[in-house]
Amino acid sequence: MPPVRSRRATAVRAALALGLGAAILGLLLAHLPIAQAFEWSLYDLRMRRTIAPAGAPKRMAIVEIDEQTLRALEPIAGRWPWPRLFHSGLIDYLSRGPAAVVAYDVGFFEPDGRSGFDVGGSRWTGAESDAAFVDSVRKAGNVVLLAEATYAGSAAGKDAAVLRVPPIAGLRIDGALEERPIVRAPFEALANAARGLGHNLFVLDTDGPLRRTTPFLRSEGHPVPSLAMAAYLALAHVPPASVRLDGRVLSAGDARLPLLSFEVPRLPGETGPERALHALIRFRGPAVQADGTPTYRTYSFGDLLVSEDDLQNGRTPRVDPADGCFGLPQRPGLGLRLDHDACARHPRTGARLQLFVDGWQKRDG
Repeated sequence: MPPVRSRRATAVRAALALGLGAAILGLLLAHLPIAQAFEWSLYDLRMRRTIAPAGAPKRMAIVEIDEQTLRALEPIAGRWPWPRLFHSGLIDYLSRGPAAVVAYDVGFFEPDGRSGFDVGGSRWTGAESDAAFVDSVRKAGNVVLLAEATYAGSAAGKDAAVLRVPPIAGLRIDGALEERPIVRAPFEALANAARGLGHNLFVLDTDGPLRRTTPFLRSEGHPVPSLAMAAYLALAHVPPASVRLDGRVLSAGDARLPLLSFEVPRLPGETGPERALHALIRFRGPAVQADGTPTYRTYSFGDLLVSEDDLQNGRTPRVDPADGCFGLPQRPGLGLRLDHDACARHPRTGARLQLFVDGWQKRDG
């Protein structure tokens, strides 16, 4: 029979070998698709068990360009995309609150080149419509606009004419960020009028859902915030120089956002970092709950457009920005909050949109 010391040494070696083998096996399995799918299924389960729609920020709201508004405006403004003067009307309404920040999740990358169209008995050009929108955005002073990070370049090689998002003075982030060769800004006059610009890059997981976001990416050597991050920086008045990345924690003023490292898929011959830092999305609830109530206050673009017309023409608006229903956004969104009981949607949006357009006049100056 072997000595006790020998048996102990053998047991220790066996335990170490077993532990090392388990660690190697775990590392190998962790890189298999089935392991990632299992991890995502656990994440989804945690989200379903921990979401609390009642805890969604009450000062944030979503203004939808919904099917009702699209149908109502089609005889007036044509099919999407509409002339920018209609967006001007919404910005003017939101400015009456005023909203703290308006994050506008619509792209306006080229000037409207139309030579003329009729709106409410007035003849407009695309340039005049654009100028009305630019003027509203400039006067509001709180509008963060969308920048296109999914632009793949021109097949004709005319990328030199594409307006890029400029660097933000004082903003420097060192670390593994997603990279994009071009992040396309809105057309120049509009970009100059905006409070800020934010990219639209989202990453879908291999099984389909959206679970993570890209707070910053890098383009042409400088960091570009997402639309949500740009709106937060504007809302919280965060100095760009105070934004930093410490390991896997992103700091922006007093806020901290933990990040995780994910593999970046690459095509053969494509360059860039192999991994990048993303943030998992903290879902507050489904878009619409089982009882039909949205998790975030949600309102129709058309309802607010006709309310702006009411105010311009001395009528009592259905949604009054001064009646106590109006609030400020806590995080990116189109900046108003309305009480569902006191400020219910108008049931005849289409008819009132016609009134809005019939009363629209070109603004001087």
